[in-house]
Amino acid sequence: NPHIHTPNLDRLMSESVTFTHAFSQNPVCSPSRASFLTGRYPHTTGLRANGQRIRADEQLVTRILANHGYTCGLSGKLHLSPCAGGRNEDRIDDGYQVFWWSHDLSDAWPGKNMWHVWLKDRGVKWPAAPRGATWGVPIEPKYTQTAWCSEMAIQFIREQRKFNPWLMSVNIFQPHHPFWPTEDYLSRYDADKMPSPRYKEGELDNKPVFQRVDHQAGYGGTGLSFAKTDDATHRKITAAYDAMIEQVDTEVGRLMKALEDSGQADNTIVIYMNNHSEMLGEHGIYL
Repeated sequence: NPHIHTPNLDRLMSESVTFTHAFSQNPVCSPSRASFLTGRYPHTTGLRANGQRIRADEQLVTRILANHGYTCGLSGKLHLSPCAGGRNEDRIDDGYQVFWWSHDLSDAWPGKNMWHVWLKDRGVKWPAAPRGATWGVPIEPKYTQTAWCSEMAIQFIREQRKFNPWLMSVNIFQPHHPFWPTEDYLSRYDADKMPSPRYKEGELDNKPVFQRVDHQAGYGGTGLSFAKTDDATHRKITAAYDAMIEQVDTEVGRLMKALEDSGQADNTIVIYMNNHSEMLGEHGIYL
């Protein structure tokens, strides 16, 4: 992507085995997460769609490692069971001893979204969002959920240096809709220079009805509409998405530095992956 600035991810890729033709087992969040945490297909884990729950007897890689003496931690999302609308996410015996849960940017779970708890402890209030497809959040990047996830992970990395072997899941919410990078990161991207989504009028005519519904509005007709969005807004959304990715890149750099500074870089396997991706208007679909 020539429009985005990701020096830390570029460096990580240059030093790593990189899978450029990997396929997600499912195009939505929960089923994909269950697959890569168990190594099993969605029809086996029982988690085939968002809003469903992983089978209680499934073994996550974190449970297996914990059984062999690893300390496993998480910051950010897990999403292996329903948690919409403030519902508490049920956990199976997942092996996580350190669990800093933060599902998304909302505070629908008072006292449970640990990022919001962290903000309140520091007297920081997340601004109220305006209407519109994109928003540059007027807040210092260090107070975002993206930065918080890596901050918790860095704390974990430092604390575990002299103890057990460990695994840390850094499950940052962004890049994800709503398209809300900080003002600082959004200012680095000129929407007018962003490419328009690749879509040909009529290309969905012979596709399943679900794709045509999502063309009118994502999430089965309830979300962002490609069909009702003009080209200027398409470009603004792409700029905002790239801005969110750049902040993730910043945090990858901080995490790698923490490994190096603590003397653990040469003895740590780093896996950078995504549970699925964002259509970003390609083929006339968002989300």
